Amino acid sequence: MGQPNNTPVGYVILDRSGFVQEANETFARLVGSDLGTVAGKPFTNYLSDAACHIFLSQYKAFFKDPDNKQLVITIHQARRGARTLKLFGRKELPADGGASLPGDKIRVVAIDITDQRKAEEKVQASHEALRLQHDIQGSDLPAEAPDPGRHSDRLPAVSR
Repeated sequence: MGQPNNTPVGYVILDRSGFVQEANETFARLVGSDLGTVAGKPFTNYLSDAACHIFLSQYKAFFKDPDNKQLVITIHQARRGARTLKLFGRKELPADGGASLPGDKIRVVAIDITDQRKAEEKVQASHEALRLQHDIQGSDLPAEAPDPGRHSDRLPAVSR
């Protein structure tokens, strides 16, 4: 069973030990490799040292019950540098729909969230800068905008 290609997300099937069984072209591009060379390799081959440690410490629990779990890892590519991926998994059951077997597999969706992370970091930096500016200027800024109708009794009457 081949993985869907030309998709905006990477698909990969991993075995219990974390070895790539199948992948799509998007996943191969995400990890900076060719589709023909991805299968049979440990998933950890594509991770940074820190991400490798995180992945290995959490993979067993992720593999056992991937529903409602996600992993965020960093990969390194020679051409694009560090990329942040969010991984979601789902158990791959035997084709006949039977119970999981000792050699079962997990289907993983890999989404590149590098640009999202960078945008979040910029927003956070902007919030910090505004907070510092407020702290420097003091708290003499109004807590809220004045109510424009509050002084309506002082406005001249309009005659028709």
